[in-house]
Amino acid sequence: MKKIDIYKLITAILQLAGGLTLVGISVYYHIAKNTVNFWLFLAIGIVFTVWSVYSLIKLFKRNGKDGDGGSQAPPKGFL
Repeated sequence: MKKIDIYKLITAILQLAGGLTLVGISVYYHIAKNTVNFWLFLAIGIVFTVWSVYSLIKLFKRNGKDGDGGSQAPPKGFL
């Protein structure tokens, strides 16, 4: 298993918190019947949340599960 980069982990966690906050703000705008801001905050919040979950999955992915035997060397040759 590779070493986890602490800065990428902190960035992904903060991004997840920010995305969930934006989704929470969109719920407020939905209750306040302000549909333009609701859709805007909801879309941006979903993008940030999905992006951070993807970053966390990529960060915790194991080396041996890549399908290439865990090799870090680039492929040789042209075929």
